[in-house]
Amino acid sequence: MKEDTNILSHYDTKRRTAFTLAEILITLGIIGVVSAITMPMLITHYQKQATVNQLKKAYSEFSQAVKMAEIDHGLMETWNFEGFNTALERNTYFGENYLLPYLKVVEKCIPSSSKCWADEIRNVSGNIVTGSVINSVNTRVSFITASGYSGFYWLNGDGLGIWYWVDLNGPKKGSNRLGRDIFGFHIGWGANSSSGRSTLNNLTRDEIKEHCIDKGEIYYSFLDGSYCADLIIFDGWKIAPDYPW
Repeated sequence: MKEDTNILSHYDTKRRTAFTLAEILITLGIIGVVSAITMPMLITHYQKQATVNQLKKAYSEFSQAVKMAEIDHGLMETWNFEGFNTALERNTYFGENYLLPYLKVVEKCIPSSSKCWADEIRNVSGNIVTGSVINSVNTRVSFITASGYSGFYWLNGDGLGIWYWVDLNGPKKGSNRLGRDIFGFHIGWGANSSSGRSTLNNLTRDEIKEHCIDKGEIYYSFLDGSYCADLIIFDGWKIAPDYPW
């Protein structure tokens, strides 16, 4: 049988190419550099989005609870919190009648304790806040929801508003830091309440951001960091580039 010399010639003269070890190492090095640059950005983006999603869920559940309470008890403006001997009695009454029955609560702490709310709260700078009203003191009420976040609240002394705080990942996880996993909302009501139903009333973005900034102080008013949730809401449920993350 005659050999096919064309085929043999083709295989004999074909140049075979492959990556050298140096080329492989250079390629891996480039991949490593790109990963080192992009991975932190991707992780941060994921953390921010997860924070917004959980915050929106907590805000939605609280808003729904208020709406359902108003169906049963009338508008918040008509709720009466006079005649209580202590702040704890007033806060307990509010929770047992107007809030907790309308949330899926798996644990409640009356008065508040470390079982439901973190003992140490950190400010926007990451420093421990001391002497703050958002620390778990014996006049407050806290709880844990089925959604996994903790709640913590107190009524204003005049009974015309409520400060409502959420720890998005509960008291035993996360940084327990304002603007990261702890956020506050304020709702006011009644003819003498200047704040209206939202801290956003009549405030500019700069005014809101003023209470969500890093001032680099170890001790400061709890208001510094309390409007971070409002800033996210103002920006359309987004964490903007100038947000103090």
